[in-house]
Amino acid sequence: RIPHPTAPRQFLLRASSLMTGGTGGSGSSSGAPAPKLSRRRQRFDAALALESVDKKVLSELAWSGVSEGLSRSEIWQLLLGYRPLTRGRRAEALQKKREEYQLLRQSLYDASLALVPDGDTNGSGSAAEAGGVDGEGALLKQIRKDLPRTQLRIGADSPAGKLVDNQQFQGLMERVLFVWAVRQPASGYVQGLNDVLLPLIVVGLMDASGRPVEQLDAGVLSQIGEERFAEIEADCYWCLTKILSEIFDHYTHGQPGIQRMVQRLKEIIRRIDAPLSAHLEDQHIDLMGTAFRWITCLMVRELPMVCCIRLWDTLIAESAQAAGPRRGGPGP
Repeated sequence: RIPHPTAPRQFLLRASSLMTGGTGGSGSSSGAPAPKLSRRRQRFDAALALESVDKKVLSELAWSGVSEGLSRSEIWQLLLGYRPLTRGRRAEALQKKREEYQLLRQSLYDASLALVPDGDTNGSGSAAEAGGVDGEGALLKQIRKDLPRTQLRIGADSPAGKLVDNQQFQGLMERVLFVWAVRQPASGYVQGLNDVLLPLIVVGLMDASGRPVEQLDAGVLSQIGEERFAEIEADCYWCLTKILSEIFDHYTHGQPGIQRMVQRLKEIIRRIDAPLSAHLEDQHIDLMGTAFRWITCLMVRELPMVCCIRLWDTLIAESAQAAGPRRGGPGP
């Protein structure tokens, strides 16, 4: 689900105050004594310590942002229904889903006739196109056309901005998007899905490396190792699948989901700011052109990544509140 659309400038101002507690995941230590945990953080710890996590409680906490020092990727996975709420089932369920993704990757990506191995053995997924005239060849061509356009919006001095240009990073994105699109012929791959995938990868790397988003760089990929990188890839695939399943009609023919969301945006503006709504109508301004990218890319192209991650805490929390179940239901 997408909550009420918010103008990027307004959200940036609001997010600056919300981010004072950090972006979740890990940060750097200055050697000073550890500060006393906030009451919110204590509530998070208590909720996560239960044998069977109460999804409603966790979503209510995450709605206001994941507290610093916690694994945001794990909390997102719990709320999305990928990671089981019952502690005793998690390790086995995660291993099973990661192995299932590896089989999908091998059968759909590695064995695709659209790919010809080019001798690359570093596991980056690099391959040469073979013909490109069939459906999978056209799919691969479109994904590879879009990946170089992917931008991680961060400060100008941060090395993280160049991370998305790394071959290994792009290889992960290519494989996940290719497998998802092949399994979803009703929509296939469309522009913007690369942006939706990006925060999932970034958050996974933050948790695995113990670095905040501003300090991510290509060295992180070698630091975490191939096995952990493969786990992140599988986790991102299943989380992406969960997210897109809720907004699938945003990407199908005619994009009825986006049409519906734009209509909701118009109604919200009319309700909270009637003069602005009247002005937009008088000027014949079509909100579809303004809000289309906001909704399609879930604000990833509009906001700095640190603010986007914070927004996604709320997006995922609201989705969990709507979906349930409350406690320890069946896993994916």
